Amino acid sequence: YAMNSVVIGSSSMSGVLGTPAIDSNNTLYFGTEDGYLVATNTSGELLWETTLDASIRSSVAIDEMNGLLYIGTKDDEKSKLIALAISSGELQWEYEPGGDVYSSPSIGDNGRIYVGSESRYLHAFDSTGEEVWKVHLSQDITWPSPTIDSKGIIYLGGMGGKIYAIQTDSTGLMPGPWSKIHQNNQNTGF
Repeated sequence: YAMNSVVIGSSSMSGVLGTPAIDSNNTLYFGTEDGYLVATNTSGELLWETTLDASIRSSVAIDEMNGLLYIGTKDDEKSKLIALAISSGELQWEYEPGGDVYSSPSIGDNGRIYVGSESRYLHAFDSTGEEVWKVHLSQDITWPSPTIDSKGIIYLGGMGGKIYAIQTDSTGLMPGPWSKIHQNNQNTGF
């Protein structure tokens, strides 16, 4: 067993609490507690870095078809779901749900982005940032991240012990390298 280790990012960055995501070009994306979204190659070479001015505890969902990354931030009532350009980290759109977004977005094969927030809403957006719908749930869903089965049902855990099943017009996850936390429904990503 051989183990290689590479330090990615600067020593001045604070903690990385979300799972890193990898696209089809082996670019690695991760957020930091001090508000940086970072893109590196797998050798640790910095490709770009964007300041989001809020803690990041969410993991990135990658939408290669539209050239976008989606990630949530933690900044109390100013928390956001943010879309950034894959190529540069440039802000494309943002939405404030009224509470922290630790939940990692999932992308359906219909192109919709699904994410929960501290405000107890599960939100659905299109790739332009337009909110398509939202549903209020009876429990806090700040941390749990949605997954989508092949019938388009989103499963999402609640902080009070419930599991929600919500029908969508999707028929599964968007094909691609990382359309939800841990890559896919089998969680084969690291």
